[in-house]
Amino acid sequence: MGTPTTRPGLYHGTMDSQNARRMSNAMMAPMNPEYVFMGNMNAAREPQYYVRIFNVGDMEHKIERPWVAFNPAARAKIILIPACKPGEPYSKPFVIADVVQQPKRHVTTGEMDTVGVDGKFLAQDALNPEDPNGNWRTVRPMEASRAMNEGTNLYRWGCFWTVNETPSDEEVRAACSQRDSYYNHLIEEAKLFWMAGDEGRKQIGNTHRRAASFFGLEFEWNQIYRATKECPECGTRLPINASICSKCPMTFNWAQALERGVRTKAQAIEAGVWKGQAEEFSAEAEPSAPKSRRAAKKAD
Repeated sequence: MGTPTTRPGLYHGTMDSQNARRMSNAMMAPMNPEYVFMGNMNAAREPQYYVRIFNVGDMEHKIERPWVAFNPAARAKIILIPACKPGEPYSKPFVIADVVQQPKRHVTTGEMDTVGVDGKFLAQDALNPEDPNGNWRTVRPMEASRAMNEGTNLYRWGCFWTVNETPSDEEVRAACSQRDSYYNHLIEEAKLFWMAGDEGRKQIGNTHRRAASFFGLEFEWNQIYRATKECPECGTRLPINASICSKCPMTFNWAQALERGVRTKAQAIEAGVWKGQAEEFSAEAEPSAPKSRRAAKKAD
């Protein structure tokens, strides 16, 4: 007589007959349905417009969301909002279609379908999940009492979304105002932490220093280090682009020194700079002055 065999997940008993196997599989089938994808024509529609997330702040932001296309560089599904480059009014945008199709499985049938989600809702969810129906116009001023308990709110960092391909001046001004207000809050907060002593100073972080550096402000808790050079004559440390030494007669760039009026033509000639060249430098610095003899000969 044969030994009974069992198969995990199927019929636990003697599997000598084909009927028993069929009965077991029939019992398990409803519990493990196969996924069947039901076609949805909305998934193939062309977007009517796009939602764009811009940034006027100097900090890059990354937000993970399951509906975003996989980013190989980041190895994740992330919304990447670039930092605003110096001299630019706003960053390059992160673009979202007007309707984003998201997969949805029916629990009872196991069928896979898609559901369209408003791109504006997804943009708002990325910037401020606590206000899902809002936008840059509905952002409330940050209250000091709520500052520590407020959740994700990238509006205060200078981010905003719009359906415009190019942001309007009003949108950019509002974003800059949000950024400046938050940065000023961080600076004042850091000042209080510093005054609180050692324990308070431990609370000062990179965000506080970023805010101060954005405005070019130096504090005990935010020292800004700049490239310098040493004067070969007296050893004074000077800015890297200094044209003269502030402590001695040393001059690094006579053209700039004469143009700025911090050195005279007589000083240039006395220092060994060719007389004609000194006259040309000083003539460029003073457009209304008569041309030098050399310049007059060239004009003739």
